[in-house]
Amino acid sequence: EKLIQPIEPRIEAAAVARVRRGLATLQGPASGVAGSLNQAGAAASNLGKVGGRAMRPLGSGLSAATAKASEFSNAIEASNARVLAFAASAGAMFQVVNALKMITRSAIDVEKQLMDVNVILGESSEGLEKFSQGLFKVSRNTAQAFTTVAEAAVELARQGLSAEETLQRTNDALILTRLSGMDAVSAVSALTAAINTFNREALDSTTIINKMAMVDAAFAVSTTDLAESMRRVGSTAQDVGVSFDQLLAVTAALQQKTARGGPVIGNALKSIFTRIQRSDTLDQLEALGIKVRDLSGDMIPAMDALQNMANIFPRLSKAQQAHTAEIVGSVFQMNNLRALLNDLGQEYSIYRDGLEKATDATNEAIIRNEMLNETLSAKLTQTYTRLTSVAQKFGDVVFRPAIENVVGMLDATLGKMEPDATKTKSLGDKIGKGMLAGIGDFLAGPGLVAITFVLGKLAMSIGRFVQTAVAEFTGIQTKSLQIKQLTETINSL
Repeated sequence: EKLIQPIEPRIEAAAVARVRRGLATLQGPASGVAGSLNQAGAAASNLGKVGGRAMRPLGSGLSAATAKASEFSNAIEASNARVLAFAASAGAMFQVVNALKMITRSAIDVEKQLMDVNVILGESSEGLEKFSQGLFKVSRNTAQAFTTVAEAAVELARQGLSAEETLQRTNDALILTRLSGMDAVSAVSALTAAINTFNREALDSTTIINKMAMVDAAFAVSTTDLAESMRRVGSTAQDVGVSFDQLLAVTAALQQKTARGGPVIGNALKSIFTRIQRSDTLDQLEALGIKVRDLSGDMIPAMDALQNMANIFPRLSKAQQAHTAEIVGSVFQMNNLRALLNDLGQEYSIYRDGLEKATDATNEAIIRNEMLNETLSAKLTQTYTRLTSVAQKFGDVVFRPAIENVVGMLDATLGKMEPDATKTKSLGDKIGKGMLAGIGDFLAGPGLVAITFVLGKLAMSIGRFVQTAVAEFTGIQTKSLQIKQLTETINSL
């Protein structure tokens, strides 16, 4: 211990000196490390600042995009509201304009159609107003347009009928049109033919359409077939004693047997009725034992003669049947005659059943018309007819005076502008004519050149614009293609 104690201070001093020398040696690298750390901290700080600046636009951009999207949505909603408001306003204005057009057109058309009828009827203003109400009532009852009703009324008025008779027959003719599908003129013609042909039976138009509707509903024959057949054979049938009911029944029987149609059946019956009343034909039928004359030597009604012929016909030989069918029906109508004889010879004959139906007819056409009036289509037509009637009255009171004044003034003005060869030309006429002639000469000469030049310049400008637009559009397409190719190249790296 005594040896060590003096040495300790020296050892400590030496150790301290060595430590200091070591620290002095490490001071340089430490300073470098500290500098590097400071640099790294500064770089990190700068990176944070750059990152912050780089990230701030991203956040701001998304927020701005969201805000702009909201603004765009609000703009879309506002534009939709404006579009709907505009569409509603425009639609309302359009409907108002259409309503005014309808009122004016109804007043004009109805007045013309009524005047077309009244030219023939010659009714007073009060009578014409009453007749107008009757036509609108017919239109609603038959669910036909007023134009169709007026057309039928004109055709019937030409027959010398009174206003009441014209309305009644118009109503019946349009019911026939509705049940048969014929047009108004054809229905009027068929109804008139039936009334005038079978006038000895005192048939009115309502009875005729009821009988036709009854037979139509009971057999495979349409009202059109009945009407067409009646139009072709009516007069001939009346001459040989065939009644209206019998004509309907025989038409129904032939249609159900042959299905040839009303026009063909009518022509066939006309040929048969014409040939069977000939003297030589009656003689040949009597020679076969067929009763065709009464005690006074006159021909019995044609259907009775055909019924007697049907009773004897099956007992004849084939040769006699062929010869008899040829002399009565001719070569062209033999099949129709044989079909009729076949039906007349049966116990349950379609002809006899049809005759019974036609005789018992009451108001079948009226009932069928009322049933058709229950359809939605008929109700819509009736409503439109009422609307036309109201529009006609409103337009006649409100718009007619103004229209008449405007048209009168316009007609008078244009009339003054028309040249009158009987009057001496005034100085104003000569000046006006000279000015117009000068304008015409200018347009024919320099004016034509100027117009051609202007149109040419306009065409050239349009051509240059089209050329520039095509070039720019092509350039845009080329740049877009280059950008697309560059993007694909970068993505592939």
